[in-house]
Amino acid sequence: LAEERRVITLDQIGCRYVPHVMLVRVGSRLAVKNSDPVQHNVKGVFNTKAQPRFNLFSSSNSLLPPSEDTVLDKAGLWPLNCDIHWWMTGYIRTVPHPYFAVSGPDGVATLHGVPAGTHVVACWHEGMVMRVVGSGTDISGYQPSADFDLPPQTVTVPAGGTVDVTFVIEPR
Repeated sequence: LAEERRVITLDQIGCRYVPHVMLVRVGSRLAVKNSDPVQHNVKGVFNTKAQPRFNLFSSSNSLLPPSEDTVLDKAGLWPLNCDIHWWMTGYIRTVPHPYFAVSGPDGVATLHGVPAGTHVVACWHEGMVMRVVGSGTDISGYQPSADFDLPPQTVTVPAGGTVDVTFVIEPR
């Protein structure tokens, strides 16, 4: 069966990607909105910054519809950045199933509709510490700390029941 191609929208507001982190199904198509009065670009790569998968320039107050270039066709991490504004970063994580959630400000995420049985639950968090890269007084860029990929946990969901899973991310 072909995966349904959902359209997700990434906005650019106040020189930030909104939402900053998205979890979506594999096969989703990305539309890019620019709510700012300035130009931006969204460069997306898959798992590594070595090879960009798309690089979309958006003029102020515009909407770029999804295209074949913005189909998120593999499960994994899609880091995003703007070459015009170095601090603009974002992340899209694609998964091949419908059971995922982004945590709220309280750090809690809730998965709904998970069938009874044994499942593996994983947690990812972006690296938070930015290090200046350069030589002497010449700054050539900024490097975030490594992301947190915590060891997955195996849980058994009882029929009609719930399970609490806790991941602890130590501050760096």
